[in-house]
Amino acid sequence: MRKLARVSLGFLLLFFISSRISCAEDKTIYSGDVNLYDQDAQAVVGGMSHKLVRGVANVATGLGEFPKQIYLTSRAEGALMGSTVGPLKGIGMAIVRTFVGVHDVVFFFLPIPGFYNPIIDPVYVWEKEK
Repeated sequence: MRKLARVSLGFLLLFFISSRISCAEDKTIYSGDVNLYDQDAQAVVGGMSHKLVRGVANVATGLGEFPKQIYLTSRAEGALMGSTVGPLKGIGMAIVRTFVGVHDVVFFFLPIPGFYNPIIDPVYVWEKEK
């Protein structure tokens, strides 16, 4: 059963990679509006490493969204909303941040979205929300 799951996951990953990276007739690979052949190797490796570190940090600190959302909701809407709605926001954002981190770790080598750009804002749990 585990072998079937691994093979299925491998095929799914292969399909995802082949569908996200497109080769045009002139053999130019694009990621969004960025031509990957115009980027130097250092920029590509730097983008990959930032995405990997960002993913590991978001997986490790995803649960930090729980107290953060309680605090932010309490400050913005009062203690009653902070104690009722804040935990729900915190659970939801913890799940989102953790899954985005897993996505960044698994697909760190792909220049998606854009050129290794972050998916959520703020990028890390400890940054201020805009």
